[in-house]
Parts: sequence; C-alpha cells; structure tokens
Amino acid sequence: MSQNDDLKVTPAVLRAAAAAADTISNDLTSKIKTAVDDSVTVTESLSGWAVTKQLDTTTESWRLGLKTIRERLEATATALRGTISDHEWNEKEIALKFPAGHDKR
Repeated sequence: MSQNDDLKVTPAVLRAAAAAADTISNDLTSKIKTAVDDSVTVTESLSGWAVTKQLDTTTESWRLGLKTIRERLEATATALRGTISDHEWNEKEIALKFPAGHDKR
C-alpha cells in the first residue's frame, strides 16, 4: 500500500460518515428532550428548595450544550455531503479533460 492509498477517502466512506452523523443527531433529539423534560420536572418538584436555582441553571446549561452537539453533528453531515458532491463534480470534470485512452505515461 502506498502512502497515497492511506490518504484516499472514497465518496462511499463519506456517505457512511454523513449517515452516521445524521443517525446520532436524530437519536440525540429525543434523548435531549427527555433529559431536559425530566430535569425540569425535578426542578419544579423541588420548588422553594435552595437547590432549585442550581438545578435550573444546570438544566439550561445541559440543554444548550446538547443542542450545540446535535447542531454540530447536523452541520458535519451537511458538510460531508457537500464534500461528496464537490468530489464527484471534480472527478467528472477531470474525466472530461482527460478522455480514456490518452494516458501519456
């Protein structure tokens, strides 16, 4: 295997990575909602306790952090699909410039 083979990433691999990012993001959506809803329920059930403000702050911090992770996964999947599209376009353009049978090696 040459050094160039180590760097080769096929569109199929990129598609699989984009699909994995989509799956993780989709799975997180319901889990984040459940975690935040449960945290809100706990916070509301402890209304009047000294710990309520800290629980509310923690809930909001986790909600924002988990939302950011989900959004980054979505952005990564979109970027990977864009890379695939650009790569395929580039391959077609190169093929047009260098027709088969004109190998000058």
